[in-house]
Amino acid sequence: MKNSILTLCLLMSTVAALPASNEFSSSTSFGFVLNEYADDFGIGLQVSSPYIADVVVFRATGTMQFNKAAAWTPWWTAKLGVAGASSLVGDFARFYGEGGAIAAFPGSNLSSHSYGIGGYGLFGFEFFMSTESPLSYFLEIGAIGCGLRADRINGEPLLVNGLTIQVGFRGYPFRSKKR
Repeated sequence: MKNSILTLCLLMSTVAALPASNEFSSSTSFGFVLNEYADDFGIGLQVSSPYIADVVVFRATGTMQFNKAAAWTPWWTAKLGVAGASSLVGDFARFYGEGGAIAAFPGSNLSSHSYGIGGYGLFGFEFFMSTESPLSYFLEIGAIGCGLRADRINGEPLLVNGLTIQVGFRGYPFRSKKR
């Protein structure tokens, strides 16, 4: 109950300090992701909703990871998350925190389990090259975990646990230009 009240208070204080609207918040964005989950390199695609009150955005990301301990065997993940963001700083940067759920699908070559469910949390930085360009670049760092093991390879390493780093770009093709 205390956590619920604290969460509600934090949410209300965030909404009370809403930033001014900007053209990048009004559009759905589509992105390309390069990442590392623990020791596994990955590539993926991302879609983000338009921002709600220029602060909250919902994100879905799908990736194909490559397990280096098993000769770069591919496996897949799907993430659903929500982020709280700052307003644009100097018309070129936005900072955000994001958290959500992740589902991992290791395939029968890596694990006897067909999937694993867990969570993630991260801090991100998004940089806009100019107000004329519909592209931004981002960098994210955080933690991820679901306890899924690659129990069909030597050492049975954890697949989706530990440090996560993501970089990539987002396109805002439907943004409303205000300038």
